[in-house]
Order: sequence, then structure tokens, then C-alpha cells
Amino acid sequence: MTNNAASSGIYSFNDIQVDTDGLKVTRAGLEIALEPKAHSLLRVLLSRPGHAFTHQELLDAVWGHRHVTPGVLVRLVGILRRALGDEDSHERYIQTIHGVGYRFNLPTQQDSTDIELPIDLAANDPTQPLDIVTGRPEPESADTIGNDTLANATHIPATRYNRQFLQLAVLLFVLLSLWALLYVRRTSETSQETKSVDSFPVLAVMPFRALDKDERSSPLAASISENITGLLSRTPGIRITAPVSSSRLANVDIATQLNASHFLEGTVQHEQQRVFMSMRLMTTGTRRTVWSQSFERQSDPGFLLQRQIARTASKELVKAMQLTVIPAGENPQLYKRYFWARQSVIDANRANNVEFQDAERELRQLTIEHPKYARAWSGLATIYMIAASSVDKDRPKNRELAIAAAKKALSLDKNQAEATAALGGLACRDQNWDKCLSLSQRAVDFAPSDAHILAQHAQRLITVGYVKQGLKAIDDSLAIDPLSNLAGFSRGRALDTLGLHQEARDQLLSNDRPGANATALYMNAMWRNDFTDAKRIASELPMDSRWRDSEITLATSMTDASQWPELMRKIEKSEAEFESSNRIRPYSLERLFLPKRDYALDIDGLNTMQVLGYTSYQWILWQPQSRELRASDAFRQYIEHTGLKAFWKKNKQPDFCTIDKVKEANCE
Repeated sequence: MTNNAASSGIYSFNDIQVDTDGLKVTRAGLEIALEPKAHSLLRVLLSRPGHAFTHQELLDAVWGHRHVTPGVLVRLVGILRRALGDEDSHERYIQTIHGVGYRFNLPTQQDSTDIELPIDLAANDPTQPLDIVTGRPEPESADTIGNDTLANATHIPATRYNRQFLQLAVLLFVLLSLWALLYVRRTSETSQETKSVDSFPVLAVMPFRALDKDERSSPLAASISENITGLLSRTPGIRITAPVSSSRLANVDIATQLNASHFLEGTVQHEQQRVFMSMRLMTTGTRRTVWSQSFERQSDPGFLLQRQIARTASKELVKAMQLTVIPAGENPQLYKRYFWARQSVIDANRANNVEFQDAERELRQLTIEHPKYARAWSGLATIYMIAASSVDKDRPKNRELAIAAAKKALSLDKNQAEATAALGGLACRDQNWDKCLSLSQRAVDFAPSDAHILAQHAQRLITVGYVKQGLKAIDDSLAIDPLSNLAGFSRGRALDTLGLHQEARDQLLSNDRPGANATALYMNAMWRNDFTDAKRIASELPMDSRWRDSEITLATSMTDASQWPELMRKIEKSEAEFESSNRIRPYSLERLFLPKRDYALDIDGLNTMQVLGYTSYQWILWQPQSRELRASDAFRQYIEHTGLKAFWKKNKQPDFCTIDKVKEANCE
């Protein structure tokens, strides 16, 4: 506690800071929202630490002399305890004085600690056995005292035979107890496992119907239902069944025969070059519509349309059915709240998204209600790490919040994969490559079946130049979760990095990640020399998009050299506007296609994007189109300055570089 706390209105103890004048409470660096009356009550309690306030004193101080029931006070005390991390079984701060009221126990500075250890390890003598209740060494004479007392009470001489018999009896009892415990646990686990599998919803994917006689409709309908079946069959938490052909029976009757809890039906119809689809998810028993959606797309003679629609629909179905596999030992209610908040963050992947902000509020609330639930703190670490990618004034603050939340999670559970991955991501932005990759790999080791963490690790491998190794990790991620947005987008960018631009286009078109795909598809079209497609993609951007005009002009300039001066004017105008509003030096990717390149400027721009968190565009450095750039002095300075060269020497060289005997890197 600070010495002038009473006069300044600011109280600091453990990881908590209370500003009673500013109506602000933070714990572990995170601000906790409280209602005004809760702030008022906290101010009163802190005004006299250690004083036992009566119920009536607190009611009068907070509500004046209005008639308020004591239950309102109890509710506010509960809110404050959750905010401060108090528990009913251990009231550290707000203590109930039975028959009187409440007292605030304000710790002194020497009493403050961030983490409470259940056992004082420093006080233990390692040579002494620990008492399993107190965690402290047993008294030296514990056994002697116990035996003497027993002997004196019963007057039975402790002969050698009595001791042997007693030892055998104790041993037999211990063995029987262990056997019973293992048997019960095995039976319980088997029962839970069976119950878990049996409780999974069973979805019958019905054959989609064509509503017209267009020869394209029936094959498309069959292909979409097959794609959905294939994607969901690899999704944990659900079992899929599908009839082999259409039937005269109603879909609900077929689903009933298949013992399905839900069924999905859909229709397809063509109108010239547009295709219209509708889908509906229903429960078999009550025939209640759980989800429905319509799609309208440009008709595609290939298979990209089917894959894109199937992928989008499958993700919506997973959300609608709330498919969640609860890990062993987890509280189901807490885990579901964490899981779906985290899923919203993963899907949104941008801080200004409404779903992203809702997820942040949910996880913050979860940490208030259950301050020792490590996963909630891990989720917040991911949220603030993503928010730290934004180019607004809050970026440094969000970075600090991410570190604080990750450390809090790891103090509660040192094996928290998500918190470890978040710290690894921040280390990558700092270009501390050893720490970046080691933390990232550790996160994968903690949670090898977490597709999102594996996809993040893949991105970091490619960032340091290990492109093929990263692509393999992406494919492993998609094998775990074929609906992963991050893995799908990263795969498209990785294929572009290898120069496989047509395959990259197909991958990006089949992905359903909004926003990020537009820039990736535009760049892909430019690398494929399909300038008409590039112009179309840019033209479909919102009118207020900062780079829209320059992207359209670049696509035009590739076939009309007279447009180059106009392109430079637009690039410089957009960059100037960006820098004035965000105070960060911008970089326009259109510069990569200028007839006269400034390699130092290009490298600096791509490096800035990586530091800000827009990782996949730094990968352009490793593309075949960047061979001349990698031969420049600017590139040699880049790998020296960022530590990549030292990292390659210590570990292994990337596929496109060799390091000779004098430790010089040749990356042409």
C-alpha cells in the first residue's frame, strides 16, 4: 500500500490498484468494470481499513437514508469480492464480521504477493517428510507420541509380532484401497467417455435438391452436400450420417430412421450466371429450425464454388449446434464460455469487429467471476495480442495487457498453451527469433491437437524463412480442423510464397476469411499476371477503402504505361493520409510492381508490416519474384539487423539461402 493512499485516493496491493477518485479498479493490469454503487461501497470500506462497518453504516453511507434492503448490500459485496479475486472460502480483503457487517483488510507492502502458494516450500526441510494436510514437515516425534499414547491408553505391550501384524494389516489395507480407487476411476472414465460420445449430436446431411431443370443444378447440389459431409465428418464433437440417395420419405422421417438428432436440407437453383442456394438445419424430434441461410454466388464451372459454400455453411453449422468437446477434468460451463468467446476471436481476428469486442467482454467477465480460471486469462492474452496489431494509439497498451494476461494465466497453470503462444507471437514481433520459435513450439507441445496454435506456429516458421516446413504444419492444422480460417488463409499465402500462384488462388477462394482475403487475392492476381481479375477485385472493395484507387490504377498501369505517374501520385497520397492519421510510416504493396524498385524501401515496408503483426506479407521476401531483392545490399543489412542471419547460423539455413564458410548468406 502506498503511504499517501488516503490523501491521493489510490490504493495498490498485490496485483490490484484502486483509484477511488477516478472510479477505476485494475487487477493484473486489466481494468474491471464496476457499477457506480460498487465504487461507492469500495470507497467507504477503503476509507478506514481494518474498521468493522455495521450493515447500517454502509447502507447509510452509500444510499443515504433511503430505505434499501440488506440484500442489495450483500449483492454489491459479492461483486466487489469477484472483482478483487476474493473467494468465499478465503476472504482476503472484504471480511464478513458475523452479526456486525464487513471489514476491509488492506495488506501491507510486505504482505503483498502476486501468487499465493499453497505450500511454503522455502520453510520446508527437504529431508523431512511432508504432512499431506499442512504441507509442512511432520514433528520429529509424531510417530512416537502416537504409539506411546495408544499404548498407554490400552495397556497393550508393543511386541515385535504386534508391530509386524500391524504393518501387514496397513499394507493390505493400502493395496485394497488403491485397487478400489483405480477400479472406480477406470469405471468412471469409461462411463464418462461413453456418455460423451453418446451425447454428441448426430447430423443427417440430406441430398440437396435442384429446384430447376438447369443441367448445372443437380451436380452442384450433390457436390455441396458431399463437401459438407466430408468437412463435418472431420470436425470433433459431432457424428455425421447421410442417406446414399434420395427417397420418397420426408427428410424428417429419414433422419428419424437414421437415429439422427438433427438434419440438414438444402436447395439449389440457377438463374443465368448466378446460383441461389438455401439451407436449413432442423431438430429431428421437435422439427424446430435451428439455423437457416441463403447464398447467392456467381456460377463457377469448377469446384471452387462448392468448396467455398460448403466451408462457409459448415462453420455456421458448428456455431449453430454449439459443437464443443470438453477436455477431461474441465468445468463444462466455464469451458464452453471460454471456447465460444475464443472462437469468436479466431474467426474475427480484428479488434474493431463487434464479435471480437463481445468476446473480450465475455472473457473479462469470466476472469472477474472465476479469477483462477487460467483459460480465461489465456483467451484475454490472445485478444490483446491481436489488438496490439492495430495501428491506433492503444497498440502499446494492448501489448502490455497481453503480457499481463499471459503471465497471469501461466502463474495459474504453467502448461497454458494459448498464453505461451501469445508470448511467442509478441517475441516474433520483437524479432527475438529464438524466443519466438521456442515458445511457439512449446505451445504446440502443450496442445498438439489445437489447430489454431499449430497454424500460428506455421506462420512463425515461414516468417523466419522455413517455408516448406511451415506449409507442412499448416496442412497438419487443416487435418485437425478443416474449417480453420487461419490455416486456410495461411496455406494460400504459403503457396504464393513458393510461387504456386494458381494453387494459391484456389485455396484463397475456398477460404471464407472476410477482409484478409481481398488483399491476398489482389496480390495473387498480380503475380499471375491476370490484371483484369486484379482490377475486378480492387473495384469490389468499399469506396472508402484507402488503397482501392491505387490498386485499380496499378492493374491498369500494367497494360498502359502512361498511368505510372498517376499511380505514384495516388500511392504517395494514400501513404501520407495513413501516416498523418496513425503516426506510423505506411507502405503500399503496389510499390512491389513499380518498373523501378527501391529495394531498401520495400524491405523496410515489409519489415514494418511484420513488426505490426501483419506477418504473411513479410513472406514476400522469400518468393521467387524477390530473387533480385535478396541479392541487394539492403537485404543483407536486413537479415543482419533483424538477427535472422544469426538465427540461421545457430539453427539451419532456409531453403533459398546458403551460408558459406565465412558465414556469408547467399539468398539469390
